[in-house]
Amino acid sequence: MRYVSIVVLLVGLAFAADNDGSDPTAPAVPVHFGGSDDITVTVLNSFQITFAAHVLGMDYIEGDEIIVFNSNSDNKLFMCDPDDGTYVSELPLSYASNPSPFGNCWDVGAGVTAWVNDWSSSSMAVWDGSNWSSISNPAGTSGRGMEFDGTNIWETYSSSSIMMFEPGGSPSSFPVSVGDQMSGLAVFPMESNVGVAVTTYDVHTLYFYEYDGSSLTVLGSAPCPTPVSSSLGLAYSESRDTFFWSYSSGGGYHIAELDIDLGLALTPATWGVIKTSF
Repeated sequence: MRYVSIVVLLVGLAFAADNDGSDPTAPAVPVHFGGSDDITVTVLNSFQITFAAHVLGMDYIEGDEIIVFNSNSDNKLFMCDPDDGTYVSELPLSYASNPSPFGNCWDVGAGVTAWVNDWSSSSMAVWDGSNWSSISNPAGTSGRGMEFDGTNIWETYSSSSIMMFEPGGSPSSFPVSVGDQMSGLAVFPMESNVGVAVTTYDVHTLYFYEYDGSSLTVLGSAPCPTPVSSSLGLAYSESRDTFFWSYSSGGGYHIAELDIDLGLALTPATWGVIKTSF
C-alpha cells in the first residue's frame, strides 16, 4: 500500500498548543439561508480514536483507503483505517515554524505532496514525501479545514469566507454566512461542478455549496446527525461516495462515516471530469 512509501519517520521537537484552534470570541449564532434544505445526513458507522489526543482536520487518500488527520497536541499526522479507526501509521510534524496544525490535504497522483495549515503561523507546511518546506498561506492564521481538488486548495477562513487557490498562488475568496467559525471542509464532485461542504465549531450544522467555475452558490444546510461538543474535520471519499466527520463528544474524539443526500437530481461525475473542466 502507498502509505508505506509516503510515511517516513522524522525525528524532531516542536511545541503544540493543547487545543483545537477554536476562537472563543467567534459568534455562535445558527444561520438559515436560502437553497434546498431537503438534505438528509445518515451515520453509517462511527468510532472513537484513542491513540491520538485530537482529531482535527482530515483528508481521505484514495487508493490507500486511509483517513489522515491532524492531532495538534501530539504534533503529528495520524493515519487510520476508515472502517474501524484502527491505527495505520503516523508522520511527525517536525517543522519548528508550524506548532498548531489543523487542516491537511494530499496529492498522491504524480508523487506525494501534502499541505498542512496552522492557526499560529501564516505559513503552510509542504511535505514532498521526504522533506518539509513552507509556502505562504493566503488564509493566514484563520485557515482551518482544507481539501485539494487536483488543481486548487480549498480552505475555510474564519466565519466569513471560503478560499480557493493554487498552491503558492493568489486566492479567490467566496463570502459565506454561517454564523460561527468554520472548522472542517470537504469538496466533492457534482456533475461538472464542485460541491463544497463545511462544518463550524459550535453551531452543529453542515453547510453545502456548489462552485460552477466562477461563483459559489448555496445549496442548503442540515443539522449534524448526533449531539457533539465540537464539530471539527470533514473529508470526502470518492471511492465510497461518503463523508467522514470528526467531532469531540463525551471527552473523546470520534470519526463518523456519513451518507449525505443533498435532495438534488444529479448525474454522477468523477474528479477526472471535473478536473478537465476548470
